[in-house]
Amino acid sequence: MGYACFSTEQLHFLASTYSYLLSAMAYFEKYLTEVDVRKQVAIPTDFVKHLPDYEGGHTITFPVRDVSGKVWENFGYYIRREGNDYPKPVFQKDWRKYVRDKRLGPGDKIIF
Repeated sequence: MGYACFSTEQLHFLASTYSYLLSAMAYFEKYLTEVDVRKQVAIPTDFVKHLPDYEGGHTITFPVRDVSGKVWENFGYYIRREGNDYPKPVFQKDWRKYVRDKRLGPGDKIIF
């Protein structure tokens, strides 16, 4: 199963050309924060059901294809647990490479 992550510019292109895809696929959208750009991006807990099974204790990696067709082989997600708080899933690993490659910054919008 493949996943896609889009910058604001890519989103505009995608929305005008392939808007039917967005309505047919599970996705979330987010405006990036400084922490999202520098370290890792928090993802909605309910989106995790669309990702590979989490085995607990370590990062699960999976390939992501962006709108340009480039495959990011080591996108990863991890579910942080802080004390007894609710689980906090985050994207890691190739996420930071993706951010640098796409020149994303705080305030940019992504759709996954």
